[in-house]
Amino acid sequence: MGKDVDGRVSGEGGSMRRIARAAAASILALLLSGLVAAPAGALWPPPPPPPIKVIVQQLDPNDPAPAALVATVGGQVTQQLPIITGFAATIPSSALSR
Repeated sequence: MGKDVDGRVSGEGGSMRRIARAAAASILALLLSGLVAAPAGALWPPPPPPPIKVIVQQLDPNDPAPAALVATVGGQVTQQLPIITGFAATIPSSALSR
């Protein structure tokens, strides 16, 4: 056994530490490469599709049922349209598949 440049005693203990560090670095590199190689969709769910804009024409302007139906599916009335006796609204894209 001799002394290293920094004054430490070299020998098997130093070699074991180097092997342990190299093994830890290899494991870390493998873990990080797995994260980098993963497809973007695998890490986060895709964003929801944007809401759909609709125009609803009512037979009776005093009937609250059409606006209530929009609210039931998660939509929102955005503007009254008195010229056509109706309203504009946005509804989730998923509401159309129901």
